[in-house]
Amino acid sequence: MTVDAARLAVALAAALAAAGTALGPSVHYIKSPKGNFFMALGKTIPDADVAETLPASSICDCKSMCFVRLSCLAWSFVNLTDGTSECRLADAGPSEHLVENNTDAVYFFLQASVEGDYRFDVDGLLYLKPAELTTYASAKTNCERIPGHRLGIYKTMQQYQMLGDFTTTTATEGSLYMDLKKVGTDLVWGDGTRYFDTEIGQNVVVKPFGTAGRYIMVFWDMQLSDGRPGDSRQFMCQANPLGVLW
Repeated sequence: MTVDAARLAVALAAALAAAGTALGPSVHYIKSPKGNFFMALGKTIPDADVAETLPASSICDCKSMCFVRLSCLAWSFVNLTDGTSECRLADAGPSEHLVENNTDAVYFFLQASVEGDYRFDVDGLLYLKPAELTTYASAKTNCERIPGHRLGIYKTMQQYQMLGDFTTTTATEGSLYMDLKKVGTDLVWGDGTRYFDTEIGQNVVVKPFGTAGRYIMVFWDMQLSDGRPGDSRQFMCQANPLGVLW
């Protein structure tokens, strides 16, 4: 791929990213014999976290540079204002640095750079299940700092059953944070959708609200109930590589 072609690819990628997730994947997921990885459009590695910067003529050239460097876990291809391009390599993934916005860049990170287990589920979304328990604020932050990921939002009865199957296993028994908050007397998902406007909201009864100050909702024992945001609970991050409705 020439520099001009690479520039066109980056510009197109940035335009698609600006159009929003409704038109495509929240992040791209690529399977590779050398390690599966993600591609995030319009993102790059901050200067402070760059381990090595090399001139590069294409996205593929940049990927090869990372795979040659054994410690490399993330890389980004950046078009510069002087007409050249560079490859930024990092020895850590997005959980260890704040990925920056850059419309002239494409950011890649290895699946292995993110701690936790990934799996596609029945709803077509990709789920990351970290091993640690944490607070609501930390769970939301940890998910959102990974490009194309968010704290879990569950709108359908299919997802409700999926959560039931997940939380009732011996290994993961307990409550689970989701991105659902109380707003006055209403419940609102993290993307702004009202709970009662979704399929799950029309079929699953929410337990009566408890103590004041419990503004977040949790899934527990096949029910939705309010909980203390400072408690340590399990959580899942969602990504949408297939571009399904979410």
